[in-house]
Amino acid sequence: MKRQATISSYFTSKKPKLEAPQPKNKIETKGLKEDKVLSAEDRKELHEQFVERLGAVEQAKRQRRMEPIPQKHSPLELQVLELKARYPDCLLLIEVGYKFRFFGEDAKIASRILHIANMVDRNFYVASIPVHRLSIHVQKLVNAGYKVGIVRQTETAALKAIGSNRNQPFERKLTQMLTKGTIVDEMYEPVMTHASGYLMCLIEERRGGNGPDDRVYTGMVAVQPSTGDIIYDTFEDTFMRNELETRLLHIEPSEILVPHVLSTPTEKLIKHLSTGEGAVRIEQMPLNDTLSVDYNAAVTFISEFYSKSEKAETLPAILELPDIVM
Repeated sequence: MKRQATISSYFTSKKPKLEAPQPKNKIETKGLKEDKVLSAEDRKELHEQFVERLGAVEQAKRQRRMEPIPQKHSPLELQVLELKARYPDCLLLIEVGYKFRFFGEDAKIASRILHIANMVDRNFYVASIPVHRLSIHVQKLVNAGYKVGIVRQTETAALKAIGSNRNQPFERKLTQMLTKGTIVDEMYEPVMTHASGYLMCLIEERRGGNGPDDRVYTGMVAVQPSTGDIIYDTFEDTFMRNELETRLLHIEPSEILVPHVLSTPTEKLIKHLSTGEGAVRIEQMPLNDTLSVDYNAAVTFISEFYSKSEKAETLPAILELPDIVM
């Protein structure tokens, strides 16, 4: 019996000692006594402080990752700054190797319109597209109402390697400026939102009256760049601008060039056309423009232009156009 008791005790496992249960609401925190139990309000306040500090840290990390870090500009970046200073009113597509790149705010706009990624590269946000997709992306940008400039490398890598400027960046120049009304090159296959694709220019002269009695004398020229067709007209219009609206709906221009200052009814009509799906692109003449207000300056400019062209014989017929069309 003694042996049996010994064997039984050998195989019997000893139960571990159980630790005393800890209070469920007890939280050890720095600066607090161990036996202090935090209330629900205290725990909520601590949680909010933790989330606030963690969020500030994460936001700082994101800003460091996403914001350009100012540093000395590279030769390419200096070229970009020079080009943007020269052409500030358009999106620039700059040829860099086998891609076209957008820089700065242009990259953000292109990223939104074209659904492509943009990232930080030294001092700029940068987005890029492959060369063979140029026509597709340019068409999307001009249909969205933007003016697009194409900047190409004017020298090849082979010639540069043996040239005296081989240690300098590639020379780059603006070769094309494209808008809805001027995108007619064969490489930009027409997928226009408007059937006609006319580029229209409007000018108006006040005929007196205020409010419902307001009247204007309007001159209009519309050019189809792909075919060379030209439409021009002059007409008087009332406060409702019915005559102008009729011509705009009939011609369906893709782009309209207007003076810097327009009458209020005309401006409202033009703004209505420039909003919504398939909107017409509106280009305003600069504030210091003289050709739209000075007949003599316009005639001088046209005469000099045609005297230097191969169509000089057409100048007498052009000078017979109505003054406001000139």
